[in-house]
Amino acid sequence: MAQISKEFMIDASSDAVYKALTEASEFEKFTGMPVKIDLSPGGEASLFNGYIKGYFIEFKKSERLIMAWKDCYNWEDGEYSILNLTFTQINSKTRLCWYQEGIPEREVAHLEDGLERKYINPLQEYLSSGQVISSPVPDTCQIT
Repeated sequence: MAQISKEFMIDASSDAVYKALTEASEFEKFTGMPVKIDLSPGGEASLFNGYIKGYFIEFKKSERLIMAWKDCYNWEDGEYSILNLTFTQINSKTRLCWYQEGIPEREVAHLEDGLERKYINPLQEYLSSGQVISSPVPDTCQIT
């Protein structure tokens, strides 16, 4: 199993970044895709129209988010990674640390590509401009 560890500086407050990643109505605005989020202990999340699913393990508003996370098209049944996000306010920006472990080796390149293309870049654009994404970012992976 592999891991991904990345840091991103987002031009928005940690409250705004956390809200965009944990409230369905906000998440849909920067992805352009249906989302279901139940932010409660053990609550489920279905992101990118069910492409990504998981459940929440731990969270602290605007500081930390830990969840079990999986790609529903390419991962085996019961195969989950653990995603740990930390949000640190630095002046008017947020340092978002993305640490994900337990990733199947075969999925690392795909996830690293999608992380910036489908999460970080659209999130940054939405939070800096307020512009809602009207069509989803196309996926380059082959869904099997």
